[in-house]
Amino acid sequence: QRMARGWVSVVPVLFLDFLVIALPAGVLPIVLNSHYGQRAYLLGGWAATCKGLLAFLTSPALGALSDVIGRKWLFFACVLG
Repeated sequence: QRMARGWVSVVPVLFLDFLVIALPAGVLPIVLNSHYGQRAYLLGGWAATCKGLLAFLTSPALGALSDVIGRKWLFFACVLG
């Protein structure tokens, strides 16, 4: 019973997180191409590289913080963030 209640709060947040990532992904290449032309893919690559590097650098700190305040609350804060 308790496990089922946990999923009720997590699944909508995962869905919103997916929307935040998926919706701009379809439009972003068109917008970048119209503004930057040939450099659009280079800028998109740099943006993805920076995102990955920042995720790599901040993951240990967020993991330690989740041990202190709880994983569910930190997950909600990061998604709303």
